[in-house]
Amino acid sequence: MVRDYVIEGEVLVKVKGGAQWSGIGLGSPTELGLSSDQITIRPNFKHKDINITDFGPEIPVEVLWNLADVTITMNLVHYDRAILERCMIESMGGGRFVIPTLPIGALAYFAGTMAPAGTALGNGKELFASGCHFISLNLLCAQSQFNWRFPSSYMCKTPVEIPLGTQASVVKVEWRAIPYSPLRYQSGILINGVLTTQPFAVPASEVIFRVPTEQRSSGIILFDHFTDT
Repeated sequence: MVRDYVIEGEVLVKVKGGAQWSGIGLGSPTELGLSSDQITIRPNFKHKDINITDFGPEIPVEVLWNLADVTITMNLVHYDRAILERCMIESMGGGRFVIPTLPIGALAYFAGTMAPAGTALGNGKELFASGCHFISLNLLCAQSQFNWRFPSSYMCKTPVEIPLGTQASVVKVEWRAIPYSPLRYQSGILINGVLTTQPFAVPASEVIFRVPTEQRSSGIILFDHFTDT
């Protein structure tokens, strides 16, 4: 390991969404654009103090690690408007709209169409599965080759600021990355009225269940330095 001046160079932003976009962009790693200046990555570490009487109210005797999220901000100057719109759609829960001129049952996606309030972005699905609306955000640093990937991201707060006029539009985008954990299941069987997940031989007459297991934070990736393929 050596220390040096760190100049990342040009950063290409690529995104990848769920399989619902397969064949129409975003279903595979897709170029979103280039930033006009520096992209900011701001991890937000969460801790909680444990206080006891002998240490007083100000200084903790121990500190608990309570996970983290990351805020990523960028100003896109050379970008794909269609992909930007699709990122907005996914961050809004995947809003859909039926176009009467399309075949019956055909759906089109628009950034301004609301999904129902309370729609879960992950939807309990694995990342990149059809119905999962989280976006994998890739920042590819051309010069340093030290890349960043945030597997479960979405546009947050004021997600975009789009200027309109006679000059090149520099779009401000804010992302939030979280340590997303999809729902996990175990196969369960009902034997004499008792539910079990033990791997016993199951008679054909028994009822088989899928039993949800507890979601755990240990080992979940918030970010890494690989890229999606």
